[in-house]
Amino acid sequence: MSVVNVNWCETLSRLHEYVVPDLGVKFIDRELEFEKLIKHYCRGDAPWIHVITGPWGCGKTQFARAMTYALQFSSDYVVFYVNLSEEELDRVFYPTKPELQDLVIKLVIEVLGGTVLKLPTNLYRFVKYVVERLRVRGKIFLVIIDEITRSLDQYRVSIRDYVASLSLKIYDISNEYSCTFYPILLTSDQTATELFIRERGKNLSTHLLWNLPKEALTELLQLLNSPLDTAVVWYITGGNPREVLLLMREYRWELIPYIDARVRDVVSVIAEYIRDVGISIDEVIHQCRVAVENPDYLSYQRFWNYLLRYNVAMYVDARLHRLSTIDRCEWIGEDCAFQLPIYYWILRAIVDRRRLRVTARDVLEVLRSRTNIF
Repeated sequence: MSVVNVNWCETLSRLHEYVVPDLGVKFIDRELEFEKLIKHYCRGDAPWIHVITGPWGCGKTQFARAMTYALQFSSDYVVFYVNLSEEELDRVFYPTKPELQDLVIKLVIEVLGGTVLKLPTNLYRFVKYVVERLRVRGKIFLVIIDEITRSLDQYRVSIRDYVASLSLKIYDISNEYSCTFYPILLTSDQTATELFIRERGKNLSTHLLWNLPKEALTELLQLLNSPLDTAVVWYITGGNPREVLLLMREYRWELIPYIDARVRDVVSVIAEYIRDVGISIDEVIHQCRVAVENPDYLSYQRFWNYLLRYNVAMYVDARLHRLSTIDRCEWIGEDCAFQLPIYYWILRAIVDRRRLRVTARDVLEVLRSRTNIF
């Protein structure tokens, strides 16, 4: 299979024609991530499995949908996006061409018994159904599956077994239908991500998509008519689009109730850890101190698995190919990071106040004293 040369100027412009449904604005940024993934990793030279993870709410779903939208205009690609977190069939798939939408809905009903969660474990049947109705010979065939762990958990398929099976199927599909087949699996589940990382090398790579950079966040806030200073929003959300949406829709740009809710989230994780392990509050505060002094020591703390499970922290180390540019800052290390900077500032407030029951005003005071943004 020869490497495909995409008209990048045209394709990138298409990327930004996509409108993000929740925000009602055109898709911004992510040119770097798009070019890295398509130009370098999905360029048509050999089939491969790609797993993309990142902070909860960083925009993986909208990135995948925008990419699907942009690539549909290229004659070199056949692309399907499948969201396993959706219930209604007409919202599960995102091929923008109506004939493709009808095709895959018919597939789920006729072949999978109306259960879309069966698709990942019946991927060969899905592909066979599609290629009998579409021309894929000589093309790059992408199937993007969002929230892949919903299917694996439902049918109790281990990640190891799934990868072992899929790593063979991608060559069977590519050879049988004279295309280059790339499953792209998206997950926010950091426990599952750790298991996917262990399977690297089995025709599989793991990638990291991060929150929006500061410049893109500035553009987004302008489009949303935010009354808040960009620096404040940056130091709280770190450019996480879903947190910006939450701050706008649920909290009407009011920082105090938003931060109070995040404090409760963090304290509930720590409280569960204390109950399960039987550790003292002083020891927890000590572990928090080590973590905020250097995020790379996060994974050495006993409550790391809790922070991982509840999307407070995650790995960002070299086992993950970085699609995004990630600059080191207070909440991001070389190996570990807080998914949102607000989590870092909450733990910093707990350390400074030497108590778990900190308030939003405590957090803002710590933020003010260390950044001078107010």
